[in-house]
Amino acid sequence: MPIPRSAFFLGLVLLLMPGSLLRAQGLRMSSDVSAGFDGDAGRFSLAGFRHVGIVQGRWSVGLGLRATAYGGAAADFRNRGTVAGALTDRVSIDPAVYGFNAAVATDLRVAGPVHLEFNLDLAGFAAGPERRSGSLEARPSNGSLFLYESRDRGSLNSELAVSLVLSPRFRLRAGSSHYVLGYRVTDHSSEAPLVSRYQRFFTVPFLAISMGR
Repeated sequence: MPIPRSAFFLGLVLLLMPGSLLRAQGLRMSSDVSAGFDGDAGRFSLAGFRHVGIVQGRWSVGLGLRATAYGGAAADFRNRGTVAGALTDRVSIDPAVYGFNAAVATDLRVAGPVHLEFNLDLAGFAAGPERRSGSLEARPSNGSLFLYESRDRGSLNSELAVSLVLSPRFRLRAGSSHYVLGYRVTDHSSEAPLVSRYQRFFTVPFLAISMGR
């Protein structure tokens, strides 16, 4: 069952809870490779985070960078701007997007080697090949910014996962990846081209391996 977007928003709220009430302890670096697929949609990510311990051995938060490649079969993208001419409420696009974003993460040890993790892209940029259909030209929105749900701009990834510590350096993670892809669609059927913003949310299961030090 797809995890509601509200769960990811709640994770962000928990991540940004005031840390001044707790004493930061220790630093940890991690790198991560993850892949998620579900039917005709999927993505592949490489990420690196620097974690700061908030509660020693129990809870940490981190900042980092993530590069993600998104792809899939043609799917309907929702119009979030001007509905006019060929810019209908929904337009079919077969996505191919490459994003690079700053991200935040949080890690909570539940019991023994089992951890609960959440991460979220905040801002960055995206690129990819254009798509054409009749008078329509679709290009990935270049700027990405987390504003929550339909207000999001560009292409952003997030993950909610359970991780298992295999050794002091390696973890296996599994969970749900919730991401949004944004396109800028132009209708060239008139002398004055019309432009609108389209987006679609996807939720796919994923597996990942993390290496830390």
